[in-house]
Amino acid sequence: MGSYSEFQHWQIPLSRRFRALKLWFVLRNYGISGLQKHVRESVRLAQKFEAIVLADPRFEIPQPRNLGMVVFRLKGENALTERLLKRLNARGYIHAVPACFKGVYVIRFTVTSQRTTNQDILGKLVIVFQVLSTTTDPYYRPLFRTLSLRAS
Repeated sequence: MGSYSEFQHWQIPLSRRFRALKLWFVLRNYGISGLQKHVRESVRLAQKFEAIVLADPRFEIPQPRNLGMVVFRLKGENALTERLLKRLNARGYIHAVPACFKGVYVIRFTVTSQRTTNQDILGKLVIVFQVLSTTTDPYYRPLFRTLSLRAS
């Protein structure tokens, strides 16, 4: 095959010295206070998402929030949550990731980008509620309009 190289496989080796290099670059770029600010903002936005989800009686949060990650599900059978997740991902505006805790199917929502805002969180919730309002089960339809989705 000659001199052809696949550059996508070229990377810094993951030896002990170079694993620390990733963290060094982050600290060098943002500083400790910048990194702390980012983590605190991610936690605040995840708390906001969690509070709005908890205000809707159709949802439950089976695991405590962990930093910027919230796991939630529809009350009822696992198939309902799985259907919601498939519809969310099919729309293409959100990529949600499933998980299973002790046989309970959940959707994981994480805040990871330093550019995420209150409006982004509310926008994602609007998408979740819109997808939910298109379901055929009447229990899961009407509550969307009763929630106040103001940025605060």
